[in-house]
Amino acid sequence: MKMTGHKTDSVFRRYDIVSEGDLRDAAPKLDAGFAAKSLAG
Repeated sequence: MKMTGHKTDSVFRRYDIVSEGDLRDAAPKLDAGFAAKSLAG
């Protein structure tokens, strides 16, 4: 929930419908975003 910004568990569960492929695709993008943020600041 911290990563996605959802404030309540019910809203998180409502949108927590992803495929394994989506998770594999998202992981490197999140890593790149965190790396860029840490380098910038």
